[in-house]
Amino acid sequence: MHIPKFLAKINSNHEPVIFERFKNSHRQWLSGFKPDTIVSVVIKKDSVVKIRSLEANNYYFGVVVKYVCQAFGYEPHEKDMVHEGLKFRFLTEEKVVGFPVTKSTAKMESPEFWDYIDTIKRWMSSEYNVYIPDPNEYDDINETE
Repeated sequence: MHIPKFLAKINSNHEPVIFERFKNSHRQWLSGFKPDTIVSVVIKKDSVVKIRSLEANNYYFGVVVKYVCQAFGYEPHEKDMVHEGLKFRFLTEEKVVGFPVTKSTAKMESPEFWDYIDTIKRWMSSEYNVYIPDPNEYDDINETE
């Protein structure tokens, strides 16, 4: 029997929050059980969570940022500015009163980075009707302009 693995982060209420990237497979796996089925859940701390991969970085800049640039009329050479705009929109927190801090994507762990990408994709789809393909749907993710 296949045993699924889902990554989650413990929130401030000490509750696990499954990363967006894993939610569909999590729901799909659980839908195989009858209601009121009791399942065993094992929670362990993952000590080796990788920083985002080169492939993820290529997909982000070569597909996600590229599609956002095209949707808003930016030139390919303006991708760094669009990247900063996306970070400001989705990764800004007020850590110190009056001083917003934008999180670095370069320091993100892989699941968090994919969650960020999924957030951008949902935003572009729902707000601007722009579909950004998944990595397996886009052949040329190593292309950078």
